[in-house]
Amino acid sequence: MNVPARSVRSYKLQALMLAILCILSIIIIVTRFELTVDLGYFLPTPITDQEKVLVDRLGQGPGSWILFISVPLVDGQSAIEQQAQLSEALLATGLFSKIISGDADIGITAIPASIREDRYLLNDVDLSEAGLRAALLERRADMAVIADEELLSLIAEDPYLASVSTLEKLSWSGDGDIGWISPDGQTLYLVAETVAPSFDIAAQTRAVETIEAIVSATTQRMPELHGVGAYGVSLQDVIKTEAQQRTVLAVAAIIIVLLFAYRRWQVIWLASIPLAIGALTGLAAVALLFGRIHGITLAFGFTLFGVAVDYPLHLLSHMRRGTPERSIELTWPTLRLGAVSTIIAYLALTISGSTGLAQLGVFSATGIVVTLYTARYILPVLYHGLPEPKVTDEISSIHSPKFRHTFWIAGLLMTAMLFALLPRDIWNNDLGSMSPIAPEKLRRDRELRLGLGAPDIRYLVMVIASSRENVLQETERLEPLLIEARRQNWLDGYQLITTLVPSQMTRDIRHAHIVNAAKQTGQLQRVMQNLSMRPEAFQPFLDDLHHAAKKSSRAPVDGFADTSLQDLVNSQVYFDGDDWISLTTLFGLHEPGSLAQSIEAGLPAVTVVDLKAASESLIEQYRQRVLLLLGAAFLVIVGFLRWRIGSGSRLLWVCGTLLSTVFLTSVLTALVLGQLSLFSLFATVLVAGLGLDYALFTSRTEVCLESRRDTLHALTICASSTLLAFLILGFSSVPILQAIGVTVAIGVALNYVLTLVGSRQ
Repeated sequence: MNVPARSVRSYKLQALMLAILCILSIIIIVTRFELTVDLGYFLPTPITDQEKVLVDRLGQGPGSWILFISVPLVDGQSAIEQQAQLSEALLATGLFSKIISGDADIGITAIPASIREDRYLLNDVDLSEAGLRAALLERRADMAVIADEELLSLIAEDPYLASVSTLEKLSWSGDGDIGWISPDGQTLYLVAETVAPSFDIAAQTRAVETIEAIVSATTQRMPELHGVGAYGVSLQDVIKTEAQQRTVLAVAAIIIVLLFAYRRWQVIWLASIPLAIGALTGLAAVALLFGRIHGITLAFGFTLFGVAVDYPLHLLSHMRRGTPERSIELTWPTLRLGAVSTIIAYLALTISGSTGLAQLGVFSATGIVVTLYTARYILPVLYHGLPEPKVTDEISSIHSPKFRHTFWIAGLLMTAMLFALLPRDIWNNDLGSMSPIAPEKLRRDRELRLGLGAPDIRYLVMVIASSRENVLQETERLEPLLIEARRQNWLDGYQLITTLVPSQMTRDIRHAHIVNAAKQTGQLQRVMQNLSMRPEAFQPFLDDLHHAAKKSSRAPVDGFADTSLQDLVNSQVYFDGDDWISLTTLFGLHEPGSLAQSIEAGLPAVTVVDLKAASESLIEQYRQRVLLLLGAAFLVIVGFLRWRIGSGSRLLWVCGTLLSTVFLTSVLTALVLGQLSLFSLFATVLVAGLGLDYALFTSRTEVCLESRRDTLHALTICASSTLLAFLILGFSSVPILQAIGVTVAIGVALNYVLTLVGSRQ
């Protein structure tokens, strides 16, 4: 079969353009690709103040930086020795800012210089003669039993131990009811606070691997790890493993279907070339625009080729009985019509207000355009090299479809009947339920967090004000209410950012006390002499007092820059673009309702934020927005189809069948999975794309019997391969992938049946 010279020239030009596109895509992917599994990517633009805190601080709260380590105790070694040995080894790696074990917090540095220098600005210290006398009496008792030179030196410069008091307010000692050794005496508990935030999966992976290596080397056993970072690492591993396994199985299933349908192995690589180029350019487009790519984007994005694979398959099926040019003539108008309509739906996702969905939209739209382009301009020329098939079918007359509207109407009626069987809450707004982490692990995390008095990751106390000074003053007014809540046993503790960053008003008051005390040096020295203490022994204290008096109380905002406390300050007091916000971390919260009622009654401008409730509210509003966008996209598609195919019975049948399939798919998916999630909703976009493709091809007028058979052949192969691929995905242990797989598998089956029985030729 000779290839026309014009086709050869066109092929060379198109091949050159695609080669350049592939090279650029590879360069972009290599230089910019970075994978993440942070579910925050699928959260939309927040509306309420609580939702803003949720999105801004997701994965950055103090409670998300800690890892709970359960270590088997070694025979012949005391728990204290093992604690010290493991803590020292872990801190030496530089991956952890603090190791908490027993009653001690072991940090990278004993007392940061910024706290040591400003200790009397950070604490309410009684610097009067009576106050100093009380402090020295306490220290005299301490010095009677202390032999450590470093501690004695600290007392000499700070008899109030104000810097130690600041650190104690910032740390937590595990006031819960579990204890640091299990009741059976076989397990030791440690808590490691990572330097990197929990959303930095690469750093969390290094931390987890380091803990496992050090503990196993010490105890000859593997530790049990819990915490947000550990679960993020586990989630990434599960998604990678599942994606790889399911992809291999799906590809194998599709290959088997194609070999059975076409009986020619060459078809495999002919169909895969457009898909591979489409996937490559789609991934490059996401990497170029977003940099960090979510694992769900990859998992769901590659499944979009359940739609894109239809393009080369339609061409290949029609090439069986004629030339590639004739195949393009028969299929191209319908392929282009379906592709443009599908792209409209995917582009609607890019403006939904979510980074994750925007990535899906860009990946899908780009992949579909490039796959369609490659199938149209490259595949026919490559096909010329294959052996010409033998065909004996006779050409018949033109076949026009007869639309049976009763079938899609029946589908809508069945949807209405099945809807009555659904649970009242058909939508699942809990992103946590989409995690493949075992419920037992999550329960254990909650037990350890509460039992060891760890920071709560669900509740925060939020203060909002127009200026940094105002928000700090409001936060300081919060402390008496928290002290009372602790007395009532509603919570075990709290961490106020004003411990490190007092308001300027408070600093000015404390600085005035420092200046006054510096003027009373003689009286302070007499207090020491009256207690039989040598004033010269406490000369460092007097020198620091004079230095602090001369120092301005107007400290810079970044006073903790380049210290281990910088991340803590930045995460708990910040400007969100509109207002200043301070967040107070809670420990061992037992009565969130009572705490919220007390705080909001005493300080109406302060709010106890339930991050779980905020996330559910955010997801609900987001879902409504996505539904509106998809509804608008459907109207645009209807307008486009009316322009291209007219306003007759075909348009009504195509749109009615499409709606019937989407609604019935959603109801059946809810019955199978129990509820619908956001990811089920995303999957219905793919179902709609497939349904549109099937409906357009089955509803068109065929020029001959051969073309009709080729169309049915292509649709059957497309449906079979897609159904198998998504059935495999539907058995995934990852709930997100399972939801996508089940939804699309049901949708493909319904699309195929309704479009074929609903159109008769």
